[in-house]
Amino acid sequence: MKRFLIGLLMFTILSVGGCLWLARGPDFPVYFERVVETHEPPARIQRSLERYRSWPQWHHFTSDVSIVGKPTTELPQVGDELVLTLVPRGHAWRQYTISTQVEEWDPARKIRLRLVKDGKGKVSAMFSDLSWSISIEPAELGGTRVRGELRAQTASGRARFFSRISERILLNQVFYPDLQKMIGERSSIGVDLSPR
Repeated sequence: MKRFLIGLLMFTILSVGGCLWLARGPDFPVYFERVVETHEPPARIQRSLERYRSWPQWHHFTSDVSIVGKPTTELPQVGDELVLTLVPRGHAWRQYTISTQVEEWDPARKIRLRLVKDGKGKVSAMFSDLSWSISIEPAELGGTRVRGELRAQTASGRARFFSRISERILLNQVFYPDLQKMIGERSSIGVDLSPR
């Protein structure tokens, strides 16, 4: 029994030491990319991107999107602040908002949003300079390729730790656009989920 307890203590010390070692050091950039292809023409996919009020149809947990200080009939412009209201399924009481700034906007081609503030503060505490982008491009054999990217800088030991052991899983948790839903799941040709 004594050997077992000593072994358990040593395992615990080594595990904690390993976790601390993975969480230490300077912050570093992280990158995640998801690519989906569809037979749909680019014009249909572009409409999904352009009609920001319909983003809740393909943006995880999003119930509303609004531009701060503008009527809902206007399109976003570079520099505008977009506020996304997120409501986890079955947990309406856990509703929160994410404020983003439009860094790049071409409804026919690309949007890039930078996280300004998240209502819970969890994502902001883990990452600095986090941005999402969605770009639409013609596919090689016809149809459309949609590329989603997330770029960020780690800002905490927790982010460094999880980025080192499971970067893809961690970044997938903060990449809210569902590209499969955006293109229409039935029309998908292929998907590449690998981080790059």
